[in-house]
Amino acid sequence: HPTLLSWEAVVSTQSTGAKERAEAEKKERQKQNKLLKGERKKLRDNVKARNYFCQGSDNIVQAMENLELLLLGVTLDDMKKLNGVSSDATAFSSQYSALLDAQLKEQEAKKRENLAKAKQSQEQ
Repeated sequence: HPTLLSWEAVVSTQSTGAKERAEAEKKERQKQNKLLKGERKKLRDNVKARNYFCQGSDNIVQAMENLELLLLGVTLDDMKKLNGVSSDATAFSSQYSALLDAQLKEQEAKKRENLAKAKQSQEQ
């Protein structure tokens, strides 16, 4: 049956194209993850070199937790910008603080939102 044979060829070609696209997407995700991992390491090292911006009796554990929170929410571009100014202590400190403040505010807003949802579900 020539029709059946050509149909199989079309299906085979389509599945090969889908497989190639899926493989290309997988490679791109792996590339992005590798870049992200590298930028996170640089940022951790830069902040650690500055003693997590802690002074004397500051809570260094809290500062380390804040850094990890920041790393979860910050974009690759923001990390690259921050790591790009790491040699300028003032610029690095102010940009780091701004990103951290934004992340902490976002976390607090999510916490309030989740509490409100929990309260609503209890009332129902």
